[in-house]
Amino acid sequence: MEKNNPTLLTPALLTPALLTPELHSTQLHSPDLYALELAFAQAQQDIHSLAERPDNATMLKLYALYKQASQGANTNPAPGGFDFVGQAKHGAWLALGSMATLEAKNQYIATVKALLS
Repeated sequence: MEKNNPTLLTPALLTPALLTPELHSTQLHSPDLYALELAFAQAQQDIHSLAERPDNATMLKLYALYKQASQGANTNPAPGGFDFVGQAKHGAWLALGSMATLEAKNQYIATVKALLS
């Protein structure tokens, strides 16, 4: 591979905040993946500029999509019986099953955009 190829992006070009395990372990051959990572990072920032806090169902959806996008499928044990918030978060993430991290990022971005409009 050519070192001067402008379409070949490496993880070194991404800021640490943008490095996900999926991108850290491989070279980026597609500007689309890089653009997706940038859009995902921007959506994480944009969510803090909402005028009002979203309802609990939307917050759980955002939490689950973020966790799926950044860590993959939920393999953690369920929290204790009296940790109702933890159980809700765990259940929302678990419900995404084996959704691909790229799909989770796309859905997270779309959800944030819908909240901003």
